[in-house]
Amino acid sequence: MAANFGFDLRSLEVFARVAETGNMTAAAEQLGMTQSSISQTLANLENNLKTALMDRSVRPMELTTAGRFLYDRSMSLLKEAQKTNQAIQHADFTQLQHVKIALVDSIATAVGKSLIDAVKKRTRDWSVSTGLSHQHGHALLSRNADIIISDDALEDYPGLSRSLIIREPFILALPNSYQGQVDDLKRLQQ
Repeated sequence: MAANFGFDLRSLEVFARVAETGNMTAAAEQLGMTQSSISQTLANLENNLKTALMDRSVRPMELTTAGRFLYDRSMSLLKEAQKTNQAIQHADFTQLQHVKIALVDSIATAVGKSLIDAVKKRTRDWSVSTGLSHQHGHALLSRNADIIISDDALEDYPGLSRSLIIREPFILALPNSYQGQVDDLKRLQQ
């Protein structure tokens, strides 16, 4: 369900220009709009927010207290929108921006270098953390990690993609003096 904020960036831009000029006609000229569309946008904004933003009884128009509050917030939002637009226009989206990887300490030595080499080719920035499996599972589920390499498949969470990357053989080490059979692990425990 989409949120209804009562304004959009265009209406904030119109409002800010009217606030700065104190005049709908001047704002219309600067924005390449008609004076009636400026007036309608401002009226819709005030209606949606259920408050008067401009004191129209004085010339040039002045901001109400609510209008001053919205103007200050509008300037921050419009500056951030402009920065976002510029960042998108100049960004290189052929690579991921930042990938956070968490892996078990024991796996880091086995696949760490290969993993980092592969990640470097596809991301602008990356970070790797090591530790215990349950910490990584929590990090992934709370979106503090993008990828985990773990012995915990988090099978209770069906929306995750999983790939088997390594099978670890187990090795049984016995002293040279051991004389029994090694085909029965239960007998070795005795």
